Amino acid sequence: MWSTGVGPVGNLVAQGANTEGERVVLADFADGTEAGLGEVVTEALRVDLQESAVLSLVPPAQVAEAMARMGLPEGTEVTSERAREVAIRDGLKAIIQGEVGAVGSGYLLTASIVEPSRGEVMASFRADAEDDDELLGALDRLSTDIREKAGESLRVIRAGPGLEEVTTSSLEALRLYAEAVEMADRGQEMETIPLLEEALRLDPEFAMAHRKLSAVLGNLGIQPTRMRAAATRAYELRDRLTEREWGLAEAYYLLRVENNPDRAIEAWQRVLNGYPSDEGARNNIGAAALMVGRPADAVQALRPLFAEGGRPSPLNYDNFIRALWRVGERDEARLTPKGSSPSFPTAVRRSR
Repeated sequence: MWSTGVGPVGNLVAQGANTEGERVVLADFADGTEAGLGEVVTEALRVDLQESAVLSLVPPAQVAEAMARMGLPEGTEVTSERAREVAIRDGLKAIIQGEVGAVGSGYLLTASIVEPSRGEVMASFRADAEDDDELLGALDRLSTDIREKAGESLRVIRAGPGLEEVTTSSLEALRLYAEAVEMADRGQEMETIPLLEEALRLDPEFAMAHRKLSAVLGNLGIQPTRMRAAATRAYELRDRLTEREWGLAEAYYLLRVENNPDRAIEAWQRVLNGYPSDEGARNNIGAAALMVGRPADAVQALRPLFAEGGRPSPLNYDNFIRALWRVGERDEARLTPKGSSPSFPTAVRRSR
């Protein structure tokens, strides 16, 4: 059984080193001055908020990675709207947005904590500076106020689950793709096709949606010409993808178009080397190893999915049980509690 999904392996929550505070995206402050103070205030506030025990700002490099998956070029301004989308995609509770404005010879600094999905302002803050000399003092008061009061606001916000970590310029296409992944993992693969078609209508260059459509068609054993065309299109779009997505597109192209499971295994292994927690790549290595008559390799690839704390899917169980059966470990296979294929152990393997 082949894994069709591309999970949120490297999302901002997973990548974060600091787990003491809630992960929050800091948007670039809007600049209403003629002195170009927006960037200065943003970076100064970033430094001050590092002292907070209740929130942890996502590092700029990680925000940039998320924005690259949104199809935005390097150096794009992190507006409030873009910060909200980053938070939605990666399952973060909130963003901090703000503005520095000119008031006579002085300045007004405002900031707010915003729930990303609805854009609801959960808390607002302000500080005044009469002139340039008081600007740093006002910024200090603003950051102190945020640090002291952010905890209550963050406690009442419920973070979203985070979406699949794949490259697409359309948030709605990403939502449809994530829904399709969940349905496929439940075995409802036929129902995923219209979801993927709509995602591709919204973003025709959504490579992982093309790849997943190919995987679903292959799993269902229908429309082989369309299946190969979708795998080919995903591969053609690889130059705009992350390294991980590139490897997944390449592996599936090698499997379905080139009919070369050995090279597909090598491509999936490269993905796994860079992203050891990628369950889809691990599952597909196991499935491909079974395809080429290497059940021992399949057992080795799949066993880590069943370590303590793991959450293997039904198709992980199916492939693992099948691999155990073929290497003669039938007692362990019988003790493995799940598996979705009614015709075990001869059911067709499916990809993720």
